[in-house]
Amino acid sequence: MKGFDFYKQAFLDYLLKEKNYSINTIIAYGEDLDQFKDFLNLFKLSIENVQRDDVRMFISYLSRKEFEKNTVARKISALKSFFSFLKNRRFIEKNPAALVSSPKRGKVLPSFLTEEEIRKLFDSLPQAIDFKTARDKAIIELFYATGLRVSELSNLKMRDIDMQNQLVRVLGKGGKERIVPFGIPAKEALEKYFRFRRKYLKKKKNLSEEYVFLNVRDGKHITDRGIKFIVSQMLKKISSMKKLSVHSLRHTFATHLLNKGADLRAIQELLGHASLSTTQRYTHLSIDKLIDIYRNSHPDEQ
Repeated sequence: MKGFDFYKQAFLDYLLKEKNYSINTIIAYGEDLDQFKDFLNLFKLSIENVQRDDVRMFISYLSRKEFEKNTVARKISALKSFFSFLKNRRFIEKNPAALVSSPKRGKVLPSFLTEEEIRKLFDSLPQAIDFKTARDKAIIELFYATGLRVSELSNLKMRDIDMQNQLVRVLGKGGKERIVPFGIPAKEALEKYFRFRRKYLKKKKNLSEEYVFLNVRDGKHITDRGIKFIVSQMLKKISSMKKLSVHSLRHTFATHLLNKGADLRAIQELLGHASLSTTQRYTHLSIDKLIDIYRNSHPDEQ
């Protein structure tokens, strides 16, 4: 009989090597499975003997811990994939989670910045006078110009950026590649940052560094966490009311494009969404825009 950790590692290896899941997704799945392991240990259950009622009890267990419905639904989705893998590899005979219903996910509209708030954000940035300030400005400009995920921006390499044609090559979820254009402000911010970057790496004797965005301390590849911290500090300066995060810039990019008349399928391509339904949530964000258009255009409102 194999242990839980063996099954977990086999599953995570499968996600990485065969399904090409991102590292962040694999880490999240691993954390969800660790929580299920704690549940099994608490009730002295083994993975081979888990029944459907045990999975339902796990849902109740999570709910009592006051996890939000979306979080519980995500954990159950991970569990279903895990048991499906075990069944397909014949480690178990039945998938006990197959017919278990997950809590209905609540509709959470993503936070975003208005055009006025974006202008305020860029006005609040310090002048790009050294490696750090130039890097931080380039990060913000490129985020808003492209709508990249934080992991995509963190993992950009110098060869991925075509400065002449103002294009960036992105390796997204599932190893899918896409090309995203960027505008003049982002180009100018990158050009200034690259000048400081070359001088900095020359000083560090590390001119072979391939990643675009680097740490100030050692000139090494900056992590997702590092970028999130930089962006969150900047966002705090412009809004204490909204719950803003690094992901808000991605939502802002999509919302502003939609408000300016961009085609939804074009936005889907730029964001790297596998399904149009994922992109369609931005139509909810533009309801205020639609109301303004109606009131300004409909004869009964004149």
